[in-house]
Amino acid sequence: MIRRGLRNAVRRMRGALHAHHVGLQRIVLVLLATGVLVQAGALWACVLTRDSIPWDSLRTRLSTSAHSGRDTDNSACALPVRFAARGTDGLYGIQYNTEGLKTAYEQTADVWAQAYEHAGEPVIAASAQYRAALHGQLLMMEYNGSIPLHIAAGWLGSEVNGALADSTLGTAALCLGEDGYTLWLRDSESGTLLCAQTTVDDSLFAAALGRFESNDCALAADQEDSVVSPDLLYFPGGETFDVMSFQPYSGGDGMEELLTAFGLDAQVALEHAYGTDGVMVYVSGGSTVRMAEDGSMRYDGTGVRLPVTRGHDRLMQCIQTGYELTGAALEAIDCGASPALIKAYTDPDSGRYIVVYGMQIGGVPVDNAITGYFARYEFEGDAMVHANLALRTCQSTGETVAVMPERQAAASLSSAQDAVLSLRYIDQAVGTNSSWEQLYDDATDDLWNAEDEQTDGWQDTPAGEDGWNDVPAGDQTGDGLGTAWYDTTGTPVSPQWYVLRYGDADDLPDFGPTLSPEEIVVVQADFDRMIQGGGAA
Repeated sequence: MIRRGLRNAVRRMRGALHAHHVGLQRIVLVLLATGVLVQAGALWACVLTRDSIPWDSLRTRLSTSAHSGRDTDNSACALPVRFAARGTDGLYGIQYNTEGLKTAYEQTADVWAQAYEHAGEPVIAASAQYRAALHGQLLMMEYNGSIPLHIAAGWLGSEVNGALADSTLGTAALCLGEDGYTLWLRDSESGTLLCAQTTVDDSLFAAALGRFESNDCALAADQEDSVVSPDLLYFPGGETFDVMSFQPYSGGDGMEELLTAFGLDAQVALEHAYGTDGVMVYVSGGSTVRMAEDGSMRYDGTGVRLPVTRGHDRLMQCIQTGYELTGAALEAIDCGASPALIKAYTDPDSGRYIVVYGMQIGGVPVDNAITGYFARYEFEGDAMVHANLALRTCQSTGETVAVMPERQAAASLSSAQDAVLSLRYIDQAVGTNSSWEQLYDDATDDLWNAEDEQTDGWQDTPAGEDGWNDVPAGDQTGDGLGTAWYDTTGTPVSPQWYVLRYGDADDLPDFGPTLSPEEIVVVQADFDRMIQGGGAA
């Protein structure tokens, strides 16, 4: 009994000692962990000072996430061609530079999203009011083409309401004044100036402006120059751009990739391809592609489907699908350009969604003088059912050219007021058949019959009246055809300044002759006629 009691006592003592030992281990581990945290904090404080931590960037990302949680589309078709920001330190501007504009767009996306979403009902404004507003703190973006405002807002993960939803975005300016924030819009179809009161987060607006350091540019509004639009940016000296050469694509390398992009079984289509009257015909399943030697291409079928999603804007889906198709086509034919959205709308007669894409080179728009576009798509239901493409390759000649400064271009306009100057390449597309008749068989294709009435009104338009004539304004004799801007296939083309004009032909203002007719050419953005679009909604 005594031995048994001793054994039990020893066991209890061992258990107590073990428990005490475990407790000591835990205390030591806690002390060690605390010491590690203290040392890490000291190291952080010594090495990573406030100056070395991107606090503003971190706060901005957190603020952006907290404010919106929006998805921003920064694809080429969503980017503006001009951007400006004026803070307390001065004015920053950039234009016709894809990478720079992409950065500026991303850094201000949430501010624009709030401005669009909170905008009130717009009123028509006078140019003098717009000029005055541009003297203060601002953000400004200018787009090429006729972009529906609700689409531009959708790229930012935002939306617009009321009368603004029917606008087409040319230029947008968010200005801070004594009465708060005002959103200014220039409608890209009518040229009308609209303004609407809006609200944005003050800290977000200030942070956006703080990201840009002033550079050597000025606004036309600052120069009290009423000849051109007050939001035109003036840069010292002429900016330098590539000289390009344009040629038609007529098949060969890239044809397999092109057919695949449009939903055809390329192997089957190429194996059974046949030619008739200079047109190659490719058939696969229910889809047909016709290709002419001048680069004109027609697609009919249902092989290209829209994504199966709910709760998304259908026109936005069509635009995205058109962007992917245009990008694939440009890559397939090895064209050194990127897609640029020109126009998107619902055809009031057919109910089809119409999406039109052009090209841009390094942020500079390219106009096809014959067709007005690179690709035009028609969507019905959940499929892209018809497309016309003017397949043109463009490659750099290896040369660069400095275009005339904006101030000099503005000075060459004698009688214009609020003229919108736009830099662009004009591809004359010599040899392209704009009627597309060589691609159609009326006996077997009912789809073309539906478009006959649309084309009859513009095929025979005299060159001197259509606004896209080959002769510079003020030089109707044709003496300027040897200058660098005029393209015959393979001839170098330099970007030049053009004046965009708004409204119907009978209502266009008289810009008068220019002092430098070989440099300033009047371009009428008559998209409905150029893209066979009928009356846009």
